[in-house]
Amino acid sequence: MEALDIEKASIVGHSMGGGVAIYLATHQPDRVDKLLPVDSTGMLNPLPPLGKFGNLPVVGEIMYGMQSDFVRRMARQDDVVP
Repeated sequence: MEALDIEKASIVGHSMGGGVAIYLATHQPDRVDKLLPVDSTGMLNPLPPLGKFGNLPVVGEIMYGMQSDFVRRMARQDDVVP
């Protein structure tokens, strides 16, 4: 933006680029007019313990393959900001 002499811009970021766009918007909000993250990685948040356990090979496949939504809800409960 500096090289092109752009003071403020609308930022679109896809996947990892969405995380970069969010980072820019939170660290230099005066440079961002609008923000549009698309299928974004988002802000880095630590996984809850059950989420880390679910990332283990085979264990996660079994946990997330269960018929109950209990495991999914428990693993994702910290992902949602109230």
